Amino acid sequence: MKIFREIANKDYVRIHGPEHHVLNGTGPLSTDGSWGRHMEFSSAALAKMAEINGPRCCKRDGFVALTEAVRFINANYDVTLEMSEIKCRFSPRNAQCIKERCPYFVG
Repeated sequence: MKIFREIANKDYVRIHGPEHHVLNGTGPLSTDGSWGRHMEFSSAALAKMAEINGPRCCKRDGFVALTEAVRFINANYDVTLEMSEIKCRFSPRNAQCIKERCPYFVG
């Protein structure tokens, strides 16, 4: 977390999104294709959120983003991240929870 905070304090990171810079230093001016791959990741996460659909849920959106991030990293870097099954425990606190329609709903 300390490393992330140090990187996030740089102006170019605050402007363009720290996740891209943390992974490989890419940015919107990169010409090696890395920026486009990162935009594909962002677009995949947004597509999954749209597929699930439903009213606001920061936890669900965060879970989707983390899941897609692991898939992206495993597909594009020489590393294999493992993920345990995500089970949401926040639904009782969210009046707009979509319950069984949510892939993380416990019940």
